[in-house]
Amino acid sequence: MALMDEFKEERETIKNASFQKRLEYFWEYYKWWVIGGVFIIIAASMTIHSIATRKKEVLYVAMINAVEVAGSDVNSNIKEPFLLNHELDPKKNNINLDSDVKMNFTSIAHTKANPVPEGYEEHVSTYNSANARQTLSVYIAAAQVDMIVSTENWFDEYAYGSFYLPLSEVLTDEELEKYSDYFYYIDDAVRKRYKKATDERDYNFTEMYPDPYDLEAMEEPVAYGLIAGDNSQLIACYGFIPEYKEDNIVIGVMANGTNPELTHDLLIQLIDDVAGQTSNAESNSASE
Repeated sequence: MALMDEFKEERETIKNASFQKRLEYFWEYYKWWVIGGVFIIIAASMTIHSIATRKKEVLYVAMINAVEVAGSDVNSNIKEPFLLNHELDPKKNNINLDSDVKMNFTSIAHTKANPVPEGYEEHVSTYNSANARQTLSVYIAAAQVDMIVSTENWFDEYAYGSFYLPLSEVLTDEELEKYSDYFYYIDDAVRKRYKKATDERDYNFTEMYPDPYDLEAMEEPVAYGLIAGDNSQLIACYGFIPEYKEDNIVIGVMANGTNPELTHDLLIQLIDDVAGQTSNAESNSASE
């Protein structure tokens, strides 16, 4: 019997069969198509839902070796006030304060003091540290990073690598005067020598980073970072794994960032948390 005749006979038999038999026949021959179709529908629905509910990332801040403090409310204390102040719906927009960037001290190429500080404990494996640094490098190269918040030695590493803008290109003259007590300096002459060595692919060049607080010992002291004080919301919401016991937490603005206005405003919000007592006192005096 020809194949087509067999198919017609089988179809006629199924047509006259009971509902249960027809259902069994359908499931036997088409179940994998049904299962595949269901999975496609589910996957498509999840993708559409994810796209529809995904928040727009307006700023990305790499928080090197940061740990969110238990019980702190980053959204209420930092993100939501900033977004609402800029007429951005917190349900549709987000500031990514990425505290998953974990690096160990031994992966720093050049340091300002001893290779390994006294009492230093390695909190992150070398493997994970290398992956984190590589990932952050890719983000920076793609101009996806707006700011970096870190302890001093990591700030030095990226500052002397020419990744940050000097504060003179970020703040107004009035702001430079107002926040001068929170400046973190690097020696721009040393930074330029490192850049020259990098451009010439001189990977053997090394020079110790100068003490950031000894401006007289620097050839060209330039403010590149702002120090976050102990009373800031940033420090209230995040702890940092210290490589040096007395390290300050420093904020740097990326030279290739693509959101300069929002980055400036977030920087001001974070530093105003530090200088807030003065600002609040002035505001209270004005209201009286």
